[in-house]
Amino acid sequence: MALRVLPGSAMTALFLRLATCDGKHVVVCATHLKAGFSVEMEEHRLAQALALQKHLQKFVGDTDDTPIILAADLNAHHSPYALCTAAVCNDPRAVVEPKAIRAFLDGGFQSAYPKFPSFTAWSGWLDRDVKANLDYILLKGPVHTLGVLEGPDEQAVSHCAELLPNEHWPSDHIHLLADVEVF
Repeated sequence: MALRVLPGSAMTALFLRLATCDGKHVVVCATHLKAGFSVEMEEHRLAQALALQKHLQKFVGDTDDTPIILAADLNAHHSPYALCTAAVCNDPRAVVEPKAIRAFLDGGFQSAYPKFPSFTAWSGWLDRDVKANLDYILLKGPVHTLGVLEGPDEQAVSHCAELLPNEHWPSDHIHLLADVEVF
């Protein structure tokens, strides 16, 4: 099933109900939330995150024991970040607090990665580099991680003139992969 995350929004989510070989059900969701580095965009992503969780709960139904796997470009960082202002880039007086990721964590999701990667996107813009953790695999319910694909080494990417994408990594976002077990 595909649906708009918020009414009037172009952002959609795809919901899929699967069954394991032994008949356990699992729900997988893929989505892409609104991009933008600002307090306003983080507030918009928070609204999207809260709406998405309501849609997921409705899709899952009354049972709390259905595992959920959310694989998404949430365009939201998990820790505070400083904005570029007219005065300076990474202005410590202009900080965006993470609300969208916090909403998922407060809603019972956890990262499939033992700790958040240092970056999942790293691109050079004309006036600055953008290095952030924007992509996530989040888990909820009776599911846990057996292993993950580690991203490229920070030093290796920093030595590429174009950062990401480049000849070794074909996207401005790194690939995330988790081997999970439903129990």
